[in-house]
Amino acid sequence: MSYDWFIQARDSHHDTSEHKLIDCTNSTLSVQFVMPPARSFMLLLGYPRGEKATFTNEFSGQVEIRRAGTNIVSFSVESDLVQECNWLTHRGMGDAYVLNWVSTEPDLTTHLKAGHAYEMNIRFIRPPPMNTSLWAFFTQRHADVQRSNSIVMTPRQP
Repeated sequence: MSYDWFIQARDSHHDTSEHKLIDCTNSTLSVQFVMPPARSFMLLLGYPRGEKATFTNEFSGQVEIRRAGTNIVSFSVESDLVQECNWLTHRGMGDAYVLNWVSTEPDLTTHLKAGHAYEMNIRFIRPPPMNTSLWAFFTQRHADVQRSNSIVMTPRQP
């Protein structure tokens, strides 16, 4: 009996993964990472459990992702353009907000390639509350999860 159908079904199934990148402790954030084999790569702003985001002090800023000193993609983030989600609740977080939908520009998965190192700089003009954190959320084929289901954080170069 052939199990090819099972292998194809398993490999076409998509798993989700989320990883905390950095706490939002000031108006300028910088993270270096190696991109995993991912689809639907999104950035989330997470709030601690029990704290409802009210956006009374709205946030806005600019995200820039670079590779080897070259700008790959830049985009704006604003509190009035985010979409609420519950994708971080099993990580002990409360409310979470998608900063970039894959259906809108830019679709980060078209710009970021698996195995490449990137530096992401976020400059908030109006920063979010200090108790928030920035997360990466992405989907992967089941076969890719077996190889790597996490973002590899790289040390900051002097």
